[in-house]
Amino acid sequence: DVPLQEYRLALGGRAWSVLHGEAMLTMEDEQRYLSLAERLPFGVVLWPAAIALAHDLAARGDALRGTSVLELGAGTGLPGIVAASLGARVVQTDRVELALDVCRRNAARNGVAGIAHRLADWRAWDDATRYDWIVGADV
Repeated sequence: DVPLQEYRLALGGRAWSVLHGEAMLTMEDEQRYLSLAERLPFGVVLWPAAIALAHDLAARGDALRGTSVLELGAGTGLPGIVAASLGARVVQTDRVELALDVCRRNAARNGVAGIAHRLADWRAWDDATRYDWIVGADV
């Protein structure tokens, strides 16, 4: 029941599209959002750091192929989706089920299969798996 908007990211000849509740692209956007009494959970908002992290991962290209990536506080899932589309095995985590639902929808809309989604709180972490990359934006 959350109204979602679309954001498109095009890098290095590839393009991704994610749904989000709202985009925080400027300091004014952020201040307006934080002042609202009724607002969406932070995780379904598209924050500048997620866009920047997605850019950084996309720039790594083949270096991600075959690696394992853990995304903490995945939110809309943009960085993990970029990593998975470049051949990484990705586990996206968030402590809010709504955010994970948006992650799943965004992975599907980008044709990215095989991302694992886990409800998890990194403040009470119990996953002993070792990852090649651990990423997080605005966590």
